[in-house]
Amino acid sequence: HCNNLGAPGNIDTTIETIANENSLSLAQLKRNVVTQGMLWDAYRAEIKRELERRKILNAVIAAKIVIDDAEVEGLFEQLLSPEAALLPLRSNRTAA
Repeated sequence: HCNNLGAPGNIDTTIETIANENSLSLAQLKRNVVTQGMLWDAYRAEIKRELERRKILNAVIAAKIVIDDAEVEGLFEQLLSPEAALLPLRSNRTAA
């Protein structure tokens, strides 16, 4: 994972992705942002804040994910069992 999500290169990449996903050129996206009453620098700052929020959220979620060795071994054994080809992967986890 990238530790520098708010870096200018990542901001530019994210903005290019937004433009592409909306079938817009970068110039068209800039025009749309300005037409909606937002300064381009303010838009870039908002994208940077959003990238930083995602980084923090991902870190918090990653810190809560715990997979113990017994669980890994159990799943591994399920995959190697003769019935594995016939049965869906079983898990002891319940939906959150």
